[in-house]
Amino acid sequence: MLPTISKQLRNKRISSDDVPKWTGEELLPFLQQIKRVLDEIYQANFFTTTLATGVFTTIWTSPDLAVGFDWFIEAHITGHEATARSTFIIDAFFYNDGTVAQEGATLAVYTQNTASFDVQFLIVGNHIELQVQDAGGLTVEWQAWIALRETPETT
Repeated sequence: MLPTISKQLRNKRISSDDVPKWTGEELLPFLQQIKRVLDEIYQANFFTTTLATGVFTTIWTSPDLAVGFDWFIEAHITGHEATARSTFIIDAFFYNDGTVAQEGATLAVYTQNTASFDVQFLIVGNHIELQVQDAGGLTVEWQAWIALRETPETT
């Protein structure tokens, strides 16, 4: 992952004759950097179905976490089968000081009826995976909304 904003806009005025050149050389690259930031602070929907396996299944994989960056990840997940339903909100804080690690525990809030569904974050190499687990006898439809916030070190 690239540093968040590497080139700032100039703070000096330009002449009206220089606007096209400034737009191409400064404004558009700056807007592309902002788009990359917004792409990393996103909420995206993911849909998948697990087929009654009872094992954790990855439904989302993050980009690699760059050295010197921290990520706060929040996921809202629902699992639905004809007679079983669950909803989860999980939050976790990850960092990379040379090796990706988690700071503290994953906070999880959930509501479910008789289903035995589960969710978790998992560190795999330099990225994070969001995994879901069905009850082992149920084919479950999952939906997840994931928000990822990136924070570069400021030192």
